[in-house]
Order: sequence, then C-alpha cells, then structure tokens
Amino acid sequence: MSLDVQSRKPAKTTREDGFHTVPFPYRFVLDFLPTEIYQGIEANWPDIDTFDREGGGYNKIRYRMGRDRVEQELAQTCPSWAALHRHLTQTVFPALEEVAKPIVRHRTQGRDVPIDWDYILTTDLPGNHFGIHVDPPQRIFSGLIYIGTPESKNLPGTTVYRARKSSIPPMDPLKVLGLGHYNLPQEKEALFEDFEVLDFQPNSAFLFANCDRAWHGVEHHGTGARRLIHIVYRIDLAPFVGVDNGTLNATPDAASDEGIAELRRQLDYRKILDAFTDAGSEG
Repeated sequence: MSLDVQSRKPAKTTREDGFHTVPFPYRFVLDFLPTEIYQGIEANWPDIDTFDREGGGYNKIRYRMGRDRVEQELAQTCPSWAALHRHLTQTVFPALEEVAKPIVRHRTQGRDVPIDWDYILTTDLPGNHFGIHVDPPQRIFSGLIYIGTPESKNLPGTTVYRARKSSIPPMDPLKVLGLGHYNLPQEKEALFEDFEVLDFQPNSAFLFANCDRAWHGVEHHGTGARRLIHIVYRIDLAPFVGVDNGTLNATPDAASDEGIAELRRQLDYRKILDAFTDAGSEG
C-alpha cells in the first residue's frame, strides 16, 4: 500500500473539536505547545550526532518524568529544553494522570502497578518506512508533536488506517491475524485502507488512545529529516496480562487478550484526550 501524502481523504467521523471515535479515539491538534516553548525547541533541536541511533532510520533521545536531574542538566545546556521538560512534567502529565490514574487503578484491581510517562525526541531520516502498526499494549495513550524544519512542507505526517470490513473484523484485528508482534507484514496491508492522512504541520500534535484498532504508520518520502517529540503514557501490564518488554507473547491466551480489551473499554478516552489538549497549550 502506497502512502501518497498528496491523496488526502477527509475524516469520516469528525466532531467540531477534531475528536474522532472511528476507527479509534484520536485527535489532531494545531498549536499544541505554548508558542514560546515551541519556538525555543525548534531553534535548539539537538544535532543528529547527539542522538542514540536505534536502527531503522530512527534516532532517539529518551527522557522519563520523575528524574529531577534531567531538568537540571537541561537547564545547564539549553533553557528551552528545560522549559519543555517543566511544562510536560508539571502541567501536561499531571493533568492526564488526574483523569486516567483512578480508572487504571480500578482496572488493575488495586495492584501496585508502575505507571510512567516518557517523552522521546526522534529524528526520522528520509527514506524510512514505518509501516502499519499498533503500539504495544502497555502504552495506553500516545502523542506525536511535530517540530518544524525548513523542509516541513515536503514531509509526511501520520496515516490513520482502518480494517476493510469485507476482509477482517474491525474490533479485533490482532487476534484474527494471529500476530505475535505489532508491525503488520506488508503482505497483509491489503486488508487495510487509508482513513486519514494527517499533515506534518509545525507544533501540531497527533494524540490517540492506543487499542487494538489504533493502526497508524508513515512512509517517509520527504527530502528532509522529520523531527518529532513522542509522548507515551504506559502502565506495566506484565503481572497479569502476559506482556513482557513491550511485546505481546507469540501465543497469548484468551484471558490476556480479554484483559487488555476490557481495560481499554473502561477508559474514558474523550475525557483524557480533552485533558491532553488543554494541558498542552497552557502557558
């Protein structure tokens, strides 16, 4: 399946505030970060040699909340990055936790399950193909913040996919396809169709609730490197749904699948994406 960024289709189910329920809960937001913070980040994006090279055309720097030294180190090197770290850890993440944590705690039956936020700086190199996929199940919510470059007009955003009704039940594609991982094999791509292609616009954000229908991807045909900040909210499901290190077991039992699906059904996606949007723009 070719991801032609020129063939943009309007979303089939769009509310006035940009919230979608089909094919999964997501929202595309313009001007996500406060202007001053965003401009500082764009002007001070790390040099490519600073990144940890992870293969596959991606270069990443990972930060986790709750580590005080991170902000101190960033403040010494770049005030703009210190401001972003402070904004995420003091405004965005707490607002989301306030909404999501009680629900997650209820679904984990009161167990002491680790909950954490990451934000990951990513430089995606030209020619990289990150095909149709869903995120690992312990990622409950994710956000991609696009950081502008001189080549931004030629860069692809994210494509949202949905299963073709005639070929695969839309609610449980993982189970039907029998995947032991979350990257869709290219020979299976014909089972899916483009739902919406999102523009790569500076300071815009693709926010979504991860679930078994949250198929998305990108094929980088642009002329420059894409710059992204990837925000992830994760819980450790390993104690009771058979998930280990971000990968679904090759042959998960039914209880594992049902446990993950039930957890997600109970989450109020709309309320949490509202909090995500509002907190991001607070200056």
